[in-house]
Amino acid sequence: MTDQQTAGAGPVTVAFHVPHLNAGGIERVVLNLLINLDRALVRPVLICTRRTGTLMERVPADVPVIDLGGAPARRAAWPLAREVRRCGARILYSGTNAANMSALVAGILLGGKVRVVPSEHTAPRTLLETYRYRRLRTLAMRLLYPRAAAIAVPVQAVGDELRAALGLPDLPIMVQPNPVLDARFEELSAGEPEIPLPDPGTPLISATGRLDPAKGFDDLIRAMALLRDLEPPPHLIIMGDGELRAPLEAQVREAGLGDMVTLAGHVANPYPVMKRSALAVMSSRWEGFGNVLIEAMACGTPVVSTDCPVGPRVILEQGKYGRLVPVDDPAALAAAMREILTDPDLARAMAAKGLARAADYGISRTVGLIGEQFAALAAGRPWPGMTSAGDTSPRG
Repeated sequence: MTDQQTAGAGPVTVAFHVPHLNAGGIERVVLNLLINLDRALVRPVLICTRRTGTLMERVPADVPVIDLGGAPARRAAWPLAREVRRCGARILYSGTNAANMSALVAGILLGGKVRVVPSEHTAPRTLLETYRYRRLRTLAMRLLYPRAAAIAVPVQAVGDELRAALGLPDLPIMVQPNPVLDARFEELSAGEPEIPLPDPGTPLISATGRLDPAKGFDDLIRAMALLRDLEPPPHLIIMGDGELRAPLEAQVREAGLGDMVTLAGHVANPYPVMKRSALAVMSSRWEGFGNVLIEAMACGTPVVSTDCPVGPRVILEQGKYGRLVPVDDPAALAAAMREILTDPDLARAMAAKGLARAADYGISRTVGLIGEQFAALAAGRPWPGMTSAGDTSPRG
């Protein structure tokens, strides 16, 4: 890094560290940043624990991709520090909690010469409860997180909860609203679906995400069983893959819902399916943000979401832009879905409101802000915060 770059006269090199680029929330965020960051402000470099994943083919040709050879997180700090030094990065941004730990240790090994920006995209209290060694992980976070130049979060509520969970009220929090709707969104959403859809007369419900416990797809399938009496019965398509595919397929069979639920697997471009849906549902038990809500609203589709920690309530503004229902309550989820599916006027009104809300998350606005934040951090200036009414929240 040259003195000229540090002073803000040229692009700052930012190394993005994630375990892989399989389709997931943080991976999509990083990919959108790699594609859309202004190269006059930021020179991005991607450092993966292993160079793999369904999104890897979309990494721009001008972004160097470095493979750490699959080193586990507990041993990744040394090779990560070495590669950060080699690429001349001034900022090291990381995603996933394990990668954050590696990045912060790498920052120590680099003698504090690199500003480390770990990102947290999941409600911290809920996330910590999922760890086998929760107390040890919490202690490690308490020791390492204060070393961050800033902790990037998609909404202020995640930062507030992180401060409370770790008992560290002075943690530097930087709100970076997820860059969701990229420049190709209109083109992608106007395309043809990659997967077969039910007959046009069948109300289509779409859901998207990894097949893991956090997404609550088991509750969504239970909710579908409560909608059998609708005429015609709706059809749910779940787009995504993961560890729970076999159990969810078994649940569909045992409930006799084979004609109402399809597990479509990974869909590279889910937007045409969302656009043709009468309803999009997010049934998560926890979410740091909830990109899929914004994507569905931008497709002109009404949405129903669980009121899980913490993103949906912020995105939907306490239910103004979509229905919010309690977590782990299939009956309430089914009731909200039924209401929209059976009231065309309500569905149209919700779709129009959601379309307006989604505009707040256009890629140029969010990525522009993030580029300015990186440049300010590298130059040692206060980073810019959120300023408009459509912002997810002000900087904390």
